[in-house]
Amino acid sequence: MPKPAASAGNQAKLAAAAILRALTNSDLDHARIANTCWSLIAEDDGVKVGNTFAPAGSRFIQTSASISRVDEHHSLRLMTAREAEGWYQHTVAEMFGA
Repeated sequence: MPKPAASAGNQAKLAAAAILRALTNSDLDHARIANTCWSLIAEDDGVKVGNTFAPAGSRFIQTSASISRVDEHHSLRLMTAREAEGWYQHTVAEMFGA
């Protein structure tokens, strides 16, 4: 899997859920992990690459992928930039309670 913070955060949540299920003797569901890596080109211009992964034995395999295109409309790039900012704000609040 890619190594950005989004992957690490999703993997941590998956590990915590697996521990909780093991402690409560619950069935383990079929985990899916998503990753998105954003890059801000300018304050109002962002691009991203995303992937989803599913368990396959003792590993995870990629089940889908997406990437920003060069010819995307400015409104989509603006939305991607805002999405990146939202992810950051949410992640900081989740980690530090801010």
